[in-house]
This record gives sequence, structure tokens and C-alpha cells, in this order.
Amino acid sequence: MSTPTPCDEWVERLSAYADDEASALEATRIDLHLSRCEVCREWLQLVKDDARLYRESYSEPERGEAYVQNVTERLAEETEPRPSRGRFRLSVIEVSVLGVLVVLVGAITFPVFSRPRSKARQTSCMSNLKQLALGMLMFTEDHAGQLPSALTWQRDVYPYVKNEQLFRCPTDETNQTCSYAMNVQLSKANLSSLSDPAEEILLYDADASGAPAKRHNEGLNIAFADGHVKWHREPPKPVTGGVSLGARDRNYGLAEKLHLSYDAALTVRTEDALASLRLGEEIVRENGGFVLQADFHRAARLATATLSCKVPAGNLEATLAALSALGATVSQQLAGQDMTQQVVDVQTALHRESEKQTELSREARRTRDRELRAAVRAAVEQSEEKTLDNRRRQYEVLSQTVLATVSATFESPVPRPSGSVLAASALRSGWHWSGRTLGVAGAWALGFAPVWVPVVLVVWLGSLWIRRRRGRTV
Repeated sequence: MSTPTPCDEWVERLSAYADDEASALEATRIDLHLSRCEVCREWLQLVKDDARLYRESYSEPERGEAYVQNVTERLAEETEPRPSRGRFRLSVIEVSVLGVLVVLVGAITFPVFSRPRSKARQTSCMSNLKQLALGMLMFTEDHAGQLPSALTWQRDVYPYVKNEQLFRCPTDETNQTCSYAMNVQLSKANLSSLSDPAEEILLYDADASGAPAKRHNEGLNIAFADGHVKWHREPPKPVTGGVSLGARDRNYGLAEKLHLSYDAALTVRTEDALASLRLGEEIVRENGGFVLQADFHRAARLATATLSCKVPAGNLEATLAALSALGATVSQQLAGQDMTQQVVDVQTALHRESEKQTELSREARRTRDRELRAAVRAAVEQSEEKTLDNRRRQYEVLSQTVLATVSATFESPVPRPSGSVLAASALRSGWHWSGRTLGVAGAWALGFAPVWVPVVLVVWLGSLWIRRRRGRTV
């Protein structure tokens, strides 16, 4: 049997209460506590029993041995060691086995958790391509069914989507501005001329050169010309990111020389975007071209300069090489279109109208009927108007084949100002605002001088008068 342990704050009070040394008020409090605490009540009873046994053994020596034996047994029970719990110890082998198990479990569960993340990124990429494809279809509706150019499609589609984040795949870890490319075979193509838009590749995951990039589970996302997006392990049709310039001077058995139109775009990372823009303008002029538009924008972290120009098709390669040499090329694309059929159609239409006008002139000379002559003149005038329209179309087509369009973008990081520059700027700003504050205070003081000057004089004279009165009184 173990000895009960009373409450710490009541030990001394209970001892005084057992010896009848507590006051009446203290005794009342102890009685109230004993009625609530069973442990203190048992301990007090044990103390009283010990006192009683001590008195009995002191008055009757023969009971002393029993009292001593009782106390010894109780001490033995309290000092008997309790069985201790064994400590949980691990050996080196057990720790090694546990570490191997943790590594194996991590290796098994990591792909399980990474697959949903990869799938979510793939879904986000498909959503981007879906929005871009719909933007292209909206562009087509506003341009008589014609798709944008494979090089300028980003600029053409942006007004319809108005979100730059749609051009970046969440899985793309490169620094290219756009993670997707347009199929060059559909560049400026008419949507109604496609036999099956659901099978024609429009946009796809691509690298900086325009080649397909497998970013999602060893495959890529592809948007088709009808607007739907699907994941493929391999492109269902071959796609290309550029057209070779070598075919320009060849005939391939055609009656007429091939007429090809080229559009080129490149992005160059330089140290100074504005200086590169000026050098790019000089390069274009040296190669016989002219500048259409030049823009410069400076943001907090990146400065961007855009150059749009026309250069002779024969100098396109030299122009691109000179522009690329201004810095590190981030991306470069080249798209070509065969304009031979358009040239032949325009020339055929011009020839037909010329023959028609010649025949009408002969008929007008042969006839003497005034009404018939008037009808012939009206037909001649109408044919001349068609001739002018065809001539305008001919100039447009030839200008596309003779002059190539080049779009160059120069990017440069904006350096952060040093600590000394920031400190000097802060000092100038503080001096500026201090000067303005003093100037405003001075202007206010001068403006209200008729008001505060008399008040100050009256207060000063009043203080002098009060001092004199006090001096006389003393």
C-alpha cells in the first residue's frame, strides 16, 4: 500500500490541523477542503493514525516493536524500485533497412504524384491552344476566310485573345516568347479551300526553330483547323517550321519562273535594344530595303524594340544573318508561299481583257449604229476598269514576291541602378520636396503678412507693457 500524497499547498495547513494548532477560520477552510479532496483526507487520517500509534508505543513500550515494524514495512514499499520500461533502440542495420524502405516508398509514390501534375499542365496547354485556335478562326472571319501568316500569327491573333500567357506552355522551360508554332503549309491559306479542316494541323507544341516539341508525356498537343485540340504521340501529318530559300531560282519544268513570297521573323537578345534597333535600320538600308515601322518599349525589367521592314528577296539571307549577328538569337522563323498561280491568273486575266478590248474596238469601227457603238464604248470602259483592277492585283502579287517581309525583335535586360545612384536620387528628391515646402511656407507667410504682422506687434507691445507694470509694482 502506497502512502497518499496530499496537495502541496495544503501540507503545512494539514499538519497544523492534525496538531490542533490551526485557528478557527483556518480549521473551517481545511474542513471545506477535506470534504472535497479525498487524497488529503486519507493522508490526514494516516497522520492521525501514526500519531496515535506513536502515543500508544510511547505510553506502552511493548507496542513499540509493532510500531517500528509497521513504519519499516511502509518505507520498504515506498523505496521499492518500480519496473522501468525498456528503451526502444535501433541498430545500424535496422536504421539502414528503414532508410532503404523510405527511399523505395518515395521512388514508388513520386511518379504517382507527378503524373497528375503533368496531366494538369497538359490540360492547361490544351486550353491555351484551344483559345489560340478560336482566335485564329475569328481572325479568318474578319479577313474573308484567309488565315494569318505563319510568322505574324501571334501579332494577328493577340487582339482576339488579349492574354500573353496563352502563348506560353506551362511545361516549356525555355526563354522563347511563344511555345507554339503555326503550320507553314496553312500560312495565308483560305479556310474554305481545305478539304477536311478537322485533319489539317493548325498549331502545335514547338521549339524556337518551329520543330515539334514533345513536352507532355512523350507527346505533343495539336490544334486543328476546325478548332479542336488533341494530344498525339507523333504528328499525324508532317509539319515544318520554315521554307528553304534555295528553290527560288529554279524552274522545275514550269512554263514560268516560280514566284515565291517570303516572310521572316527573328528575336535577338542584345545588351542594348535601342542601339540594336538603330543598327538594324542601317542594315536594312544597306541591303536595299526600307523600314515600315520601328517601336521601342522600356519596362521595369526588359526593354523591347520591334523593327518591321521590307527587303529585296535576293538580300533576305544576308539581312537575316546581319540582324542575327547583333546578339544572341532566341528564335528565328522563315515562311514561304508559292505565288506562281496568282501571278499566272493575273497575267491571264490581263491578256483576256486586252484581247477583249481589241475585239470591241474593231467592232466599234465596223458598225455604224449609234446605239451599238454606245454599248461597245460602255463595254470597253468596263473592260478598262477590270484591267486596272487586275494591274493593281499584279503589282500586289509581284511586290510580295520581289520584296520579303522581315520582323525583328530586340530584347535587352534593364540594369538595376546601383546603391549610390539610388541614394543620390533620394537626396535629390528630398531636396526638391524640402525646397518646395519652404517655398510654399514663404509664400504663405508673405501672403498673410497684413494679418499676422499687426498681431505679432500687438502681442509684443502687450508683453512689454505687462513687464513694466510688474516692475513698478515690485
